[in-house]
Amino acid sequence: MQITDKTGKVLYSIEQSELFPDYRSVLLDAIANGIDLTNLSVENQNLQKIYFQGVNLRNASFKNCDMRGVEFINCIANDIDFDQCNLIGLKIKKSNFCNSGFNLSNISNASINNSELNESWIKNSNLSNLNAINSNFISCAMYDCNLENSKFSHAQAENISFHTCNLKKTVFERCSLMNANLIHTSSTFEWLQDVAFSFCDLTDCDLSRLPNLSMLFVNESNIHEAILDHQTFTKITNAYTTVLYAIDSDTVWWGSFRGTFEEFRVEVEAGFPQTNVDIGLEIFIYSELSKVLVYLEQWKNYLII
Repeated sequence: MQITDKTGKVLYSIEQSELFPDYRSVLLDAIANGIDLTNLSVENQNLQKIYFQGVNLRNASFKNCDMRGVEFINCIANDIDFDQCNLIGLKIKKSNFCNSGFNLSNISNASINNSELNESWIKNSNLSNLNAINSNFISCAMYDCNLENSKFSHAQAENISFHTCNLKKTVFERCSLMNANLIHTSSTFEWLQDVAFSFCDLTDCDLSRLPNLSMLFVNESNIHEAILDHQTFTKITNAYTTVLYAIDSDTVWWGSFRGTFEEFRVEVEAGFPQTNVDIGLEIFIYSELSKVLVYLEQWKNYLII
C-alpha cells in the first residue's frame, strides 16, 4: 500500500498484510518512522484519533476524511488544506498552521493551544465550542462559520475578519483584536448576542454596523476606541470599580454586570443581588457606585440638554 503526494509521487509504501491492512495503518507507520509528508494527499479515508506528532505536513491536503479526535502536536502544517472533513474534537498544539484552509468541515469542540494560524481561512464550517488559547490568528478570515459558545484566550488576532459568522456567546479574553472586522449580511444582530470582550484591545475593531451595543458584554476593554457608529461613552475608574457607560445604547458595564442605567441603579441600590463582589469590600463598592450613579445621571441630563 502506498501513501502519495498531490502529484502521485510515493511518499511511503509497505506491503499489505494483517499488520498493515489499510491506508490508516500505513499512515500510522509513516508517522512513527518520521517520514516527511510534505504535499501529502488523502481522500475518503478513516483517520480517526490519529496523532500527528512532530510531522512535516506542509501543503498537505485532506478531502472527505473522517478525522474525529485527530491531534496535531509540534507539527509544521502551513498551507495545509481540509475540505469536507469531520474534525470534531480536533486538537492543535504547538503547531504552525499558517495559510491553512478549512472548507465545509465540522470542527466543533476543537482546541487550539500555542499555535499559529496567521493568514488562514475557514469557510462554511462549524467551529462551535472552539477553545483557542495562546494562539495567533493574525489576518485570519472566517466566512459563513458557526462559532457559537467559542472562547479565544490570550490570542493575537489583529486584522481578523468574521464575515457572516455566528458569534453568539463567544468570549474573547485578553485578546488583541486591533483592526478586526465583524461583518454580517443579516439585518438582525442575533449573531453577536452575548459576545464578551474581557481585557481586550479593540482599537479600530470595526463594530460600526452595530446600531446598539447592549447585546455585548464588555469588561476592561477599550470599546470606546473601536470603530463605532454614533456612540458616546464615559468611563469612571475608582479604587475598587470601573464603570463604562454607552449613553446612545443606554448600556452600563461593570465587571460581569451589563444593563441599562435604570437596571444599574436597581442593582446598586439593592446591594448587588445579581453581581458577585469581593467579600469585605461591599461597603466600599457601594460607596463608589452610589457616586457613579449621581455622576451618570448628571452626565445624561447634560447630554440630553
